[in-house]
Amino acid sequence: MYSIVFSDRAEKDFASLEFDVRDRILSVLERISISPRRFLKKLSGSSDFRLRVGIYRLIIYLDEKSQTIMVSSIGKRDSVYL
Repeated sequence: MYSIVFSDRAEKDFASLEFDVRDRILSVLERISISPRRFLKKLSGSSDFRLRVGIYRLIIYLDEKSQTIMVSSIGKRDSVYL
């Protein structure tokens, strides 16, 4: 099972979301922590992945060695990829 870590930016993004959205994101992250590769899509030109949770996107770095899911940023599609 993978551990989940939030970057400083992701923590700030997460705190600004509504409670029900935060709850949904946490439950999805817990679900994918068993086998994350099945649920993540690779971003072209980067070593990062994306995870879609409703209208929100999570930018994720996956560390296979330490089995860590690092959430880099959270936001809506129009602003998270900048």
